[in-house]
Amino acid sequence: ETTSYVDSDVEVPAHYAYVVLGVDSAGNVIARSAPAPVQLVDPPVHDRPLRLECRPLITIDGIDPAVTPSPSIGCEWSPTDNESAVGYVLWRMVDGGDRQAIARTGLDTLRHVDTGVTLAQRLTYVVTAVDSTGEVVARSREEHVGIPGPHPRPLPPIHILPEPGRGPIVPEPPKPVGPVVPPRPMPMDPPSVGTHQPKAATPQSPSNSGGTMAPPATTTTTATVTTTTAKPASPRTSASG
Repeated sequence: ETTSYVDSDVEVPAHYAYVVLGVDSAGNVIARSAPAPVQLVDPPVHDRPLRLECRPLITIDGIDPAVTPSPSIGCEWSPTDNESAVGYVLWRMVDGGDRQAIARTGLDTLRHVDTGVTLAQRLTYVVTAVDSTGEVVARSREEHVGIPGPHPRPLPPIHILPEPGRGPIVPEPPKPVGPVVPPRPMPMDPPSVGTHQPKAATPQSPSNSGGTMAPPATTTTTATVTTTTAKPASPRTSASG
């Protein structure tokens, strides 16, 4: 009359196989079922992953520690829907090092500000939800945050003073890049037409031992035509009178 049974003496995780036998009054097997394999595994640690977001809260623009505030990272996460959870643990890893728990909160706290960081660090954060025994029942993915180093201030310009007894330092002109092409000679201007005036020759008057010397000829010179007009010579006179 009994056709069911509940096995409570099991371990997790484990693999089991069940077979049922039919026997007679003497205990002889007169029927057998096929094996029924059963695999028991751990229950899921979370119903769905937590959402975590971390970001720097202070922008670093200076390099003076007395003026620049210390950097900090703000993290906030979504609530878990696991009913066995009683709180959260926020973990941090610096530059790929060991994981450290930096905050433990209850279910009513969903954020934390991490002030224990310095400049030029690579940080990794993970938040987990735990139950009353400390077992993890929900987990977030890793959140990577980088803090840049200080921005160096520009240096003042350097003024080079001349040596005593020397003038100011003049920078050398930049050297040409590529092949040097010699300059072409400038063309000569053609001579102007009509500006040259030749010098007229002065005619020589013939000498006269017995008479009066003829007056010099009158010469007129222009740019293109030269005209010479000679006056007639005076008549000869006799020496005797």
